[in-house]
Amino acid sequence: MVTDAPTRPASARAWPAVLVATALMVLMILLRQITPIDLLVYRWGGELVLDRQSLYAPAEGLPFTYPPFAALLFTPFAVMPVRLAVGVFYVASSLGLVALVRRAVDRRLSTGVLLGLAVAALALEPVWSTYSFGQVNLVIAGVIAADLLRRTERPWAGVWLGVVAGVKLTPIFLVAWLVLAGRLRTAAVAVASAVGTALVGLLVLPADSRAYWIEVLLETDRIGTPEYQTNQSIKGVVARFVGPDSGLLDPAWFVISLVVGLVAVLAAARLSRRGHEAAGLSVAAVGMLLASPVSWSHHWVWVVLLAGSLGFTSARREVPVLARWSALALAVAMLLEMIWWVPGRYGVELEWNAWQVVVGNVYVWCGLVLLGALLPLAARQVMTLTGRAPR
Repeated sequence: MVTDAPTRPASARAWPAVLVATALMVLMILLRQITPIDLLVYRWGGELVLDRQSLYAPAEGLPFTYPPFAALLFTPFAVMPVRLAVGVFYVASSLGLVALVRRAVDRRLSTGVLLGLAVAALALEPVWSTYSFGQVNLVIAGVIAADLLRRTERPWAGVWLGVVAGVKLTPIFLVAWLVLAGRLRTAAVAVASAVGTALVGLLVLPADSRAYWIEVLLETDRIGTPEYQTNQSIKGVVARFVGPDSGLLDPAWFVISLVVGLVAVLAAARLSRRGHEAAGLSVAAVGMLLASPVSWSHHWVWVVLLAGSLGFTSARREVPVLARWSALALAVAMLLEMIWWVPGRYGVELEWNAWQVVVGNVYVWCGLVLLGALLPLAARQVMTLTGRAPR
């Protein structure tokens, strides 16, 4: 059921899943008459580059919030017809989804099983939201997984992690996991690649680069208000408790995120050193999502890798039962779209009752329980690093 003839290449098994996933999501978008608004923002960024206009000047509608290097990558979409750009983007997203599914398990999947798992993953709220918004989340997660989860280490491993960090900055968090896991060369390559993307942006778009790295990067309001219900990060939860204008928000977020991020990368490193790279990457990604100031619900596409690697690989023997149940609960919450059971927008999140606080922050609660369950792994990693436990 889970193997193919050895002569059949992996890419041949993947393409049916890619095409079916793409077709289903295009059909959903057409039936719901959804506009992939973030993809339009990407195209707009590319148009600004081609027209030699400022990426970050005040404008109506959603602002361009990505580094200049990202705008350079988006220029091909600016010259395509909108429908073609949408089609290309959806195929790329489906490739990313299938890459996550394939690397979530430690066995070769048949075409039918791969197709079934990919289609099932489409029902998860972060996945279909990524398609409906025209977001890059699946592309980024799939590229990172394909780059870092290889059976044999390549000299250039980490290059693509650095490249996607040049599009969205948060993946650079994963370098800490690589360092603690002992993959120092990969971490160095990733950092060098990320720096290279910034230099490319500086050479091609010097004024926009100066504006982004000096001013725009610190303007968090460009991304959105932190208390909005789809911000499933620690800062989002804290903002919904104390208010977005409270002086306690940033100090509380920073301290809690620092602790949570450290636990995540330590536990992830422990899993990686035990040979469970997919589980290590997925746990590190959860730490990244929780610690980031803004993690919209569609950023949580990493649940595909998390649920698969903790539930269906040899890593399940290394992690506590509570951690596996937390990953399952997270997937179920996404399947049921629980964060949409409560009212949101226009500050109504600040008035949630106790039940709404539980349901409206469910991604964060599941992530925190998961990392809490992995505390013993993090502690063992600390003992290993300090020489107080055998490797």
